[in-house]
Amino acid sequence: MSNGIRKKIKYSNFVIFIAVLLNLVTANSLRAQQWNTDNYITMPYGVGTFCITVGERNALILPSFSLAPKWEFFIGASLLWEDKDREADDHFQTIIYAKRMLYESKNKTGGIAITAGTGGFPGYHQRERKIESFRNYYIYFPGTIPFFNNMISWDLNPGVIVDQQGGSDNDQWEWSFTYSTRVAIYRVIPKTAIVGEVYGTVGQIESSPEYNVGLRWEPYEQLNVSLSWGDSFDGSRGPGFQLGILLYTPPFMCKGCKKDVF
Repeated sequence: MSNGIRKKIKYSNFVIFIAVLLNLVTANSLRAQQWNTDNYITMPYGVGTFCITVGERNALILPSFSLAPKWEFFIGASLLWEDKDREADDHFQTIIYAKRMLYESKNKTGGIAITAGTGGFPGYHQRERKIESFRNYYIYFPGTIPFFNNMISWDLNPGVIVDQQGGSDNDQWEWSFTYSTRVAIYRVIPKTAIVGEVYGTVGQIESSPEYNVGLRWEPYEQLNVSLSWGDSFDGSRGPGFQLGILLYTPPFMCKGCKKDVF
């Protein structure tokens, strides 16, 4: 395939992806999450969220729906750009997972949750493998610990991933432990958190540890905007620059829910 045809296909995929984003944006609120690490929080019952992230390695759309108390369900897609290391053209990966809050502290600043689903983040996979839909499954436990009267929030995400990448004729499943940790510092910049995280895998699936650093601007309780930059510790291609937007809807998915949840 010639470079000119590749560029046209890549441009067409990008246009289609942006068109899908815009269609979803007009129908829902937005959610953006380029951070690999999650916290323990699930949205209040009835609230919907939507995230959009656009970066150098991939783009992401990920709406969520809080259909029951302490439960949140996510369904979306990631568009991974052409990657010579993975010997892959632009391709989509489906993301489906559920999250259940298990414990929350009395002041609602710390807790533990459980998350399970399919559609792993690129940083959890070996560099030479194309990431395909429904060929990886994971479970992890997001936890959040506050420090210094909530000035610092520390998130930890230990977990396990099982993976069957490498082509449709590959029937061998491999597993690894996943780790991800994030620190957010508040009260230094008004309405803004300074964020840094490190993540990777250890086991049969080996990935070089990666990091992300950036700012998360929170002008309103219903809106977050994040700008970050990330790389791999071994010098291979990391996530690069990423821009994300996160919006929350009113609790429209249940009757009788409190309207002033934010």
